[in-house]
Amino acid sequence: DASVKAVDAAVEQFDRQIFLVAQKDSEKSTPLNDDLCTVGTVSRILQVLRLPDGTTKVLFEGLYRASWHVDGDDSALEQALPLVQVQALEEDRSPDEEEQATIKVARELFDDYAKQTNRLTPEIIQSIGAVQDAGKLADAIAPHIKVNYLKKQTILEELQTAPRLEKLCALLVGETSINSLEKRIRTRVKEQMEQNQREYYLNEQIKAIHKELGR
Repeated sequence: DASVKAVDAAVEQFDRQIFLVAQKDSEKSTPLNDDLCTVGTVSRILQVLRLPDGTTKVLFEGLYRASWHVDGDDSALEQALPLVQVQALEEDRSPDEEEQATIKVARELFDDYAKQTNRLTPEIIQSIGAVQDAGKLADAIAPHIKVNYLKKQTILEELQTAPRLEKLCALLVGETSINSLEKRIRTRVKEQMEQNQREYYLNEQIKAIHKELGR
């Protein structure tokens, strides 16, 4: 209810802008200070859909990173409409040579990941390929990696551009390795199943032959 009220207030009072922050434990219905990550995203609400079952779906566009705090104790987060103070966080640009080297590695890893997963559309791959800035490249790739959101949170919290992209590269390497392992396991399982099916079929043939021979 608090999240829905925040969306409504953002549309009506705050020029469709809202601060989004992840919970450390997504199951907690009323998170307090220590239950929330320290860095979130000031976003713009692009679309709000009210579904017949009472669900509200919202499409956001991220604008910039921000930290947050509340004046006083946790009581502000327990209100029907939680309000916090936010502070925009500026990126810390790394040396250009370091950025360019990291960008090259990240592009190669992302190409391998995209070919392996076969889930990304050509439009997404093309748009990411056009990004030239290290920090923005990390931000563009991160949403498309299937990892736990708290791992993605480390990307969000890193303000130095080259280290942020390096952390993204580490996630890409990990996911590519896992995908390769899963593919090998699936292949082995499939081969074993086919072998079992062949043996079953041959055994049934042998039984039929023996029956015909009266054995």
